[in-house]
Amino acid sequence: MGISYKPFHHLLIEKNLKMKEVMERAKISPPTIVKLSRNDYVGLRVIEKLCGVLDCKPEQIFEIVIGHDTVTPIKKRIPKEQPSPSSKIPDITKKEKH
Repeated sequence: MGISYKPFHHLLIEKNLKMKEVMERAKISPPTIVKLSRNDYVGLRVIEKLCGVLDCKPEQIFEIVIGHDTVTPIKKRIPKEQPSPSSKIPDITKKEKH
């Protein structure tokens, strides 16, 4: 699953707006604009600002793309190997030297 900002780019074309103009009006930093162009994740605050400036809904900014493997799966926690209970029991068959 991944994020695509194609709807955002289509909306800019539809409204005849330049990315720089939207960046300035929404008070979004250039690195955030780069994230949008690379389909990287941005915070909901950015989406909220864009919706306010463009007078649109979030689904007009981004879409979720099924089958696009950009999400890194969480690794399962592998427990450390525990000593077997029998290894804790002293061997009483061995004679101790005094």
